[in-house]
Amino acid sequence: MIAPLDKWVDWWANQVATTRAGRTLGICLGLLLLCCCATKPDRSAFIPASELPADVTMNKDAGRGNWLFVTLRLDKDEELRFFVDTGMTLTVLDKSLEPELGKRLGTGTIRQFGITREAGIYAAPRLYLGGTRLMTSGKILTADLKQPSSLSGHRVMGILGMDCLKHYCIQLDFEGGKMRFLDPHHLNAAQLGKAFPLTFRWNCPFIQDSSIIGGELTNLFIDAGYAKDGALDPRLFRQKVGERTL
Repeated sequence: MIAPLDKWVDWWANQVATTRAGRTLGICLGLLLLCCCATKPDRSAFIPASELPADVTMNKDAGRGNWLFVTLRLDKDEELRFFVDTGMTLTVLDKSLEPELGKRLGTGTIRQFGITREAGIYAAPRLYLGGTRLMTSGKILTADLKQPSSLSGHRVMGILGMDCLKHYCIQLDFEGGKMRFLDPHHLNAAQLGKAFPLTFRWNCPFIQDSSIIGGELTNLFIDAGYAKDGALDPRLFRQKVGERTL
């Protein structure tokens, strides 16, 4: 398994925080539907995309020790490898792309693998998946992505965050090996299995259910950037060890 991507983004010009929840649920197995139309947040924040990309063939090791990768383009024809991260508030580009992004709007920090690094703030460029332009927020971050590149075994040029993903109804079909962009207005949800309503904190998705070790209801963070089966708050882990239930 590769190490998790720990990230906290702090920038004071436009306050955005990307954090990890105390109890984390990694998505590694099965079929997961991320559908913003099934939630009850501020609907103005979730404008459905009018144009949907074609299905994406998932890399065979997605959810099996590696991230789910997608190939995106800026305005140029160069193909760039991104991984999908529902635990990242904003999309991140590798700092090597900064010359293509125009004027730098500000500077902040991003925390990766326990190390705090400088992050640039730029106006979001146009991003394309196939021939379809993706919806994103007005700003993106830039950072040195050498570490995720080293861990994944691929050159990582970006992280596709929730500022983009929240506009789409996305099905991750691990059995079929497909990432599908579904039309939420023409969808038979009953065929997709059990539904879990989503709530959003820091623009990232949570479900309320029993923790991964059972017990009372709690908030489970859905983090596609976390490549292990899940994680527990250290205090809860120590408590369960003390009770000899782990």
